[in-house]
Amino acid sequence: MRLPCVYPAAVLPDPQTVPSAPTVKVCLDHLRFFHHFLAEAYPPHPYGASAVWQDVAALSHKYEFLASSILALAAQHLTVSNKADYSVQALNLRISAIRGLNDALSQPCHTAADADARYAAIIGLTFQSTYMPDGLMEFIAMMRGWMLISTTLVTDHGTSMFRQFTRESWVGSMEKYMEEQHGVTDDIVIEDFLASLRILQPLLRGQAELQYLSRLERLALLSKTSPRDALLEMVFCYALTNKMTDEDYASFTDPSNYGAQILLAHFLVLNHMLEECFLGTRSRRFSFSKKITQSWILNIGRRLPDGLQRYMMWPLGQARDLAV
Repeated sequence: MRLPCVYPAAVLPDPQTVPSAPTVKVCLDHLRFFHHFLAEAYPPHPYGASAVWQDVAALSHKYEFLASSILALAAQHLTVSNKADYSVQALNLRISAIRGLNDALSQPCHTAADADARYAAIIGLTFQSTYMPDGLMEFIAMMRGWMLISTTLVTDHGTSMFRQFTRESWVGSMEKYMEEQHGVTDDIVIEDFLASLRILQPLLRGQAELQYLSRLERLALLSKTSPRDALLEMVFCYALTNKMTDEDYASFTDPSNYGAQILLAHFLVLNHMLEECFLGTRSRRFSFSKKITQSWILNIGRRLPDGLQRYMMWPLGQARDLAV
């Protein structure tokens, strides 16, 4: 019809009439951390739980302490796997997560999601500890907190997203990672381990330390006949400090309780030897967990008074020989 088309002039609003808006700054590092958590840094145990951690990530936008926890875990994972140094960001996010979680724990859970968020956050903080070169005592504390939250807050495990996180699932997780074609320990090294424990025994000052030593001796002897069974039993050894009374736990983790710290060094060496038998090529975290194990043992040695160094000679020798 050849009608003339007339378009109104494009008129931008007067800047003076546009209401001012705050400047929004996106933290691109946090986006990287979140993606890395989803792709690789979610907790590797129990085996086959990646779908649970996808659900946790989806839940995190409702709980700042949970978001901080998974970002902290991912940042630490990136750092320890030598992809970049995000140690400062990881620490700041960890502090934020712990503060937020403590605040949340002071309030009742109103929904199953509230309990799951707290549970997921403590798991994330626990696994982050295992990637921290100076995180041994934090790891032990987080393990105890994990147990407390699991037994007091997650009251209906049937409706929890973590309902599959059972004692049996952790053992099954280790079985999935094991390589049946390996699994031979060095009897001479095990005998040296037991001899070192015998030297240490007179230094131990409490029932909790003696029970811990007894468990390590039993695991070492078991490893000579069945390294596979010994590694599966090691899963429960991680929780020994959780079962201590408050008084025993405070004594065991006291920085001046050097006997307990040397016991922990022996535990770390035995755990490494058993993991090396089975997990060396299949576990996605084993390659850098060796570096953390070495760091934890060497740190214990550095803190000991001169008169106690002889009790650490064997664990220190093993730590220095770790291939990192």
